[in-house]
Amino acid sequence: MFATKRYFIDGFNSYATLTSDEDAFKALDAMKNLKLKESRLKEVKDNDCFITLLKEAAVTA
Repeated sequence: MFATKRYFIDGFNSYATLTSDEDAFKALDAMKNLKLKESRLKEVKDNDCFITLLKEAAVTA
């Protein structure tokens, strides 16, 4: 549900452009390893914040 916000989608697309589609989807899947609370997701206010989360998640994959 949280990934419906425009900047999450734009951030994901930007991350996929920087890496690859496969790496972007792996990072998105790995976000569950971060055990994010809703409050942290609400702090994401732009593409760069979401890309940071994807990079953080990619390390846990």
